[in-house]
Amino acid sequence: MPPCGVSYEMLADRIGRWLVTVDSPSVVVSHGGVFRVLRGLLEGGYTDKVPKIDVPQDKVFIWRDSQMTVVETI
Repeated sequence: MPPCGVSYEMLADRIGRWLVTVDSPSVVVSHGGVFRVLRGLLEGGYTDKVPKIDVPQDKVFIWRDSQMTVVETI
């Protein structure tokens, strides 16, 4: 575990417990680390690839029907 921080497992557990409670369309605003973990959970939890997921700051990500779509922003 990082000093004064949380491990990947701790973050994935916390996000995973929240994720199972989402039962309607939602807007999620988070920092890159949370986005990486959330995307990893939604796409199958490939923990070795999660830290390398690109998180552009000028995009909107939509998760619908088990598929992610990236929307370019103006």
